[in-house]
Amino acid sequence: MSTDDRDLTALLHETAEQITPHGTLEEIRSRTGNPPARRWALPALAAAAALALVVGGIGWALRDHEKGGGTTTPATRTETAELTIYYAGPSVSFDGKASASHALFAERHELTSDDLPRTAVQDAISGRPADPDYLSLWPQGVTVDKVAYDAAGKGLVTVELSGPLQGIAEERTRDQMLASRAVVRTALDAVDAGPDAGVQFSYNGVLDAGVVQYRGDGTVDLAKVQITSLTNGQTVPAGPLTVKGMAATFEANVVWEVLVGGDAVVKQDHTTAAECCTLAPYEFTVDLEPGTYTIVAHDTDESGEGRPVNQDTKEIIVE
Repeated sequence: MSTDDRDLTALLHETAEQITPHGTLEEIRSRTGNPPARRWALPALAAAAALALVVGGIGWALRDHEKGGGTTTPATRTETAELTIYYAGPSVSFDGKASASHALFAERHELTSDDLPRTAVQDAISGRPADPDYLSLWPQGVTVDKVAYDAAGKGLVTVELSGPLQGIAEERTRDQMLASRAVVRTALDAVDAGPDAGVQFSYNGVLDAGVVQYRGDGTVDLAKVQITSLTNGQTVPAGPLTVKGMAATFEANVVWEVLVGGDAVVKQDHTTAAECCTLAPYEFTVDLEPGTYTIVAHDTDESGEGRPVNQDTKEIIVE
């Protein structure tokens, strides 16, 4: 039975149920026993006309429904997730001498959106990091129009951007390169792409199909020392606190300090990363009483000349 037939049957049943006969059974029989032909013709014609109106009305309603008159827009589905956003932060590069530079740091953000990958990339471009040492290297006014992951095809994530993008595609400077790399890493993490997935960009409607960027091993873009288990401003319980991070340092040495008031060292020690000279995990545990502290992790100045070091800091509240 078609949808139209089911609707018509239901309507006829509903109409029949609303008819209530009057009088006793004998009276009804006497009225309906042998009615004159011409008295029956008029009700029959009326019933046929009513049926035609009903059928016509149902047909009109169904046609109107097919045209979209009875449809409703589905509610937008939002999701909440904690995602990794990449920002630039202070770094030290050594090309014969130490010089100030930038590198990428990871920060966990809780986001709510109907399109989490697009929101995550927009956060990397124009969001506000929790750590005041971090920043975005993108120009103001850049908008993320779309983030699409072709998981079943070539494994590419396409990031469509619009706005003032002069020089970004060419990556003429290290900061422009890092700006792109921050989006690459954020987008790949946001869609949970595999290790071999890459990212291509579309700038103001023009696809840069000839360039695909991958995660890489982090030697070019990631900070040499990072604290990854804490977010700046985080509140933690008093007692033993385990701090985790990543480091690529000489002989895997990582120095850590606990500061009060921004510069007074109240505790310090050192630990070692799992490997030397490549990004590898490290951790240490420190016992803290209630108060506000700054946790610092950094590499060492092997020259003995007081050179600046690569470091990451996190201010925390212990309760």
